[in-house]
Amino acid sequence: RRGLALRALGRLDDALAVLEEGLGLEPDHRDLREALGATRDLIVAADTAAESPDGDRFERLVAWLLEGGAAFPDLYLKRYGEGDRGVHCRTTIANNKRVLF
Repeated sequence: RRGLALRALGRLDDALAVLEEGLGLEPDHRDLREALGATRDLIVAADTAAESPDGDRFERLVAWLLEGGAAFPDLYLKRYGEGDRGVHCRTTIANNKRVLF
């Protein structure tokens, strides 16, 4: 839970360290593996956004969502190229499940 809380606060490097530590203690824990993968995806997306000309807008969007209390544990944002971004699911999402709150 600590790793997810850190990730929600945008402290991705801290979240990554905590999740890796947890996975070291429980290597077969499926939720930890998924959370670790999702956190790595966010770090890659943030790095990609920082390298892009519109990176500031991308980072501002994520920061705005997190600062406003948004949570989107089943989603991640990804940048593909100049002006091309997408929102993706980390897992299969059931019908009528709220994915952004």
